[in-house]
Amino acid sequence: MVLYVKRIIAHEVGSSKFPVREFSGHTASVTALAGDGNGVFISGSEDGTVRIWTPDSLQHVFIGHSSRVSSLTLSPDKKYLLSGSKEIIIWDLHKLERKLAFSVDVQVNGMQFGRNGLTAYAVLENGILLLIDLQGEEIRQLANFDYALTDLAVHPLDDCIAVSFRGGDIVLMNLEGNKELRSLEMDGGAVGLEFSPDGRFLVGAGRKGQINVWNADWKLQTIHPAPQFPLRSLSVAPDGSFIVIAGISGELQFWDTADLSHIRTVSVLNSPINAVKALGNGRVVVAGANEGSLFLYSVEGRQMQHFPGQSCVRSLSVNNKALAIGIQAQTIQLWNMDDWDFLEGSIPDGWINSIAFSPDGSMIATGSKDNVVKIWNAQTMGLAHTFIGHRLPVKSVAFSPDGSLLASGSSDKTVRIWDVNRKAEVKVLAVPHWVQSVAFSEDGSRLAAQLVNGDVLYWDLETFESSTDANGIRFAERQAWESPEFRAVALAETVILEVTGSYQFQNPSGWVQVSEFCFSRMA
Repeated sequence: MVLYVKRIIAHEVGSSKFPVREFSGHTASVTALAGDGNGVFISGSEDGTVRIWTPDSLQHVFIGHSSRVSSLTLSPDKKYLLSGSKEIIIWDLHKLERKLAFSVDVQVNGMQFGRNGLTAYAVLENGILLLIDLQGEEIRQLANFDYALTDLAVHPLDDCIAVSFRGGDIVLMNLEGNKELRSLEMDGGAVGLEFSPDGRFLVGAGRKGQINVWNADWKLQTIHPAPQFPLRSLSVAPDGSFIVIAGISGELQFWDTADLSHIRTVSVLNSPINAVKALGNGRVVVAGANEGSLFLYSVEGRQMQHFPGQSCVRSLSVNNKALAIGIQAQTIQLWNMDDWDFLEGSIPDGWINSIAFSPDGSMIATGSKDNVVKIWNAQTMGLAHTFIGHRLPVKSVAFSPDGSLLASGSSDKTVRIWDVNRKAEVKVLAVPHWVQSVAFSEDGSRLAAQLVNGDVLYWDLETFESSTDANGIRFAERQAWESPEFRAVALAETVILEVTGSYQFQNPSGWVQVSEFCFSRMA
């Protein structure tokens, strides 16, 4: 997550944007990897982002996918990157911008450039094999099979394409995709395919845990790792000397390609590794894990770097002095906007779906996935009280204008009203659908709830009679807050605070380390 302060220059064209706090990792599982010969690597994730890394740090983030990024491939000249989800996006790595995008409506399961770098191939979940023409800026269907395609590999001499079928065999085809050259048996189907850099052999990682290696004469040798576990990814070293595999065991296994002997096994973590890639000269391997983490290991088994995953922003609230953010990692992050002092509170067993300041700024209310509503001291982040009553996750909380009441809406199809001073439940209001948002009218006389189907219900707080008459109640954006001086917007992993007029920030001097995070100097 990145917190930016963006100052809008009054009466001038332009603005300036300063990072205040930065979290570099993915906010969901890493699902695809690519790398060049210089140690730079690229990761794609279920969070829909594509990130470029060096062994030391994050370099750039591409945003544009609507769903899980399942495949990445670099052009031979390293100028272009293709990323696939339910769309195929071509990124210009020199300009760090999107060049082209094609919607395919189904998941892309594998992609690879051809040798000339002007064409690439992609296989889709619905069995379609595509040609991507960068020069003509178009995609063309080459073949349409009856079964889902899980991966592909392009021969380095552009002799053929290998495609794998879910639960079935591997088929070698000509580059035009209209002629089957050979069928290769793969028990259970392959989850990954890769030719060696010199084209001497093809490797398939089996869904059942086996590794199939076919030589230039298509003679098969099979490796059965012990213990055998379902695989998710493989990579061949750039010099072709070893194969590295990964899967649900959380281990990396290295195998010698000369005699298919086991080199070593490295235990990385106790959860699945979804993607693995041998980098540079083959002495470094990067692994992408379920919780968004990335690990760099030497081929000798030494961990060289760990980029931890991060939790995404769920909600925010702002008053004139402070900014509070609720994130998926069961924490509240609170900044004093005068000096950027930082406080953090934790909520065990549930991430925060909604967060709200009391009108006087002394309290923060949170609604979370563990079905509870909590009130916190905004100065110390100490827990003041817990309201229990909802049976499913709390989706929204809101204070009344005088701060005496707190409303909460939940997936349990109720809106509950709480007395903040007496710390008691006042009323339970049943609704026909999940509650997405709650809000009080400006005069505090009415309460509104927006439901998941888009309907809005209103209640008179004296009689608790419901109506569909808005009567001046307006909803703010669920992930935004604004005033004449500020506008704060929360995206999946970014919070941007826009400041207008002559408001001045007191900037911290130098770098101040706080846990694994840091504040940066604002110029």
